[in-house]
Amino acid sequence: MHTLISFLGFAQKGYVETEYDFNGEKFKTKFIGAGLTQILQPQQLLLVGTAGSMWDVLLQDVANDKDITALMDAVEKKAVTEALLQPCLPKMREKFGCEVKFIIIEYARTEAEQISLLQRIADELNENDSISIDVTHSFRHLPMLALVASRFLGKVKNIATRHICYGALNMPDGNPVIELSGMLKMLDWVDALAVYNHNGSYHEFAGLFRREQASEAAECLENAAFYENTNQIHQARGKLDSFHHLVLPDNPLIGLFKPELDKRTGWAKHNDYARRQLENAKLHLDKGDYLRATVLAYEAWLSKMTYAYKGDMANYHDREQAENHFTAKMSAAQKADFDCLNHIRNALAHGTQPGRNNRRVQAALKDSETLRRELSDAVRTIGQWQPD
Repeated sequence: MHTLISFLGFAQKGYVETEYDFNGEKFKTKFIGAGLTQILQPQQLLLVGTAGSMWDVLLQDVANDKDITALMDAVEKKAVTEALLQPCLPKMREKFGCEVKFIIIEYARTEAEQISLLQRIADELNENDSISIDVTHSFRHLPMLALVASRFLGKVKNIATRHICYGALNMPDGNPVIELSGMLKMLDWVDALAVYNHNGSYHEFAGLFRREQASEAAECLENAAFYENTNQIHQARGKLDSFHHLVLPDNPLIGLFKPELDKRTGWAKHNDYARRQLENAKLHLDKGDYLRATVLAYEAWLSKMTYAYKGDMANYHDREQAENHFTAKMSAAQKADFDCLNHIRNALAHGTQPGRNNRRVQAALKDSETLRRELSDAVRTIGQWQPD
């Protein structure tokens, strides 16, 4: 079901009939929610206002004299209730051709009132519905809440936002209804950056590129995410290299975020796989994913050895030869660090306990603080290690 949520505010001299332009379609109305209802044709209209909003002006065409008098008095006293509005519902439904509901809210001055507003709107909607939001006549702080409401409803009830509308007066081109839902798309990209910073995956960006008609870029990023998450660094690098050489659509949203994504994929321009693996190890260690952090740190050390050995880092035989070559030349302390990391990796990967004689590994696995410290030391050691 598609629901239009329209906020009703208060104007000292009332609302003046205005001709608005919504994507080339013009309409005249005092209350823009009424005009948008005719254009968007929702199945439900939620009229949201405070106890002092201009309910009497909105309902003057559908209410009888007695009800209007009562409403005018209640508006003046800022004492309008939903019960007082109920007698007007049948005629409102007839007028707009859809289900109509009235919602009285607080002024959303405090955090508690703001949360209450979100919850009240959420209670009127069902899973997988869609909404449009009109913020034209609301208090000036409510559009920010409307944006939060849209995000909140999308996450908790999978509700899609079709439009966020603001009817602007006296602009150079007239009185356009400005579409604000593009801000939601920007927030999706910001979310993707946050997800990347959390788990190092480009997967979230793929869907966004696809939405902007850049399917080839989306495919490159999806494949790169898969290869990198399965530790196939060479293949991931190839996909990212292809991504960097794509001619992307001339799209302002892509143009805004592409430089940030380039920074995060710039490692593919170098052959230093070990550095990328070590960066990912730090990332997963920071968020407490000890298994992935350990595997990546160990693989980073092997990659660093293989590169120094002039072997193919994607070749198992070359990596094994490089490991044998350099571990035989390590100092006792370095060999102990390498073996400790390997034993921690085996214990975490297989869920087995280290041998009784391996007290260092046993100690590392006793609590998160000790394990984090051991792995942090390992990451630092790998970063500093240089082949003899």
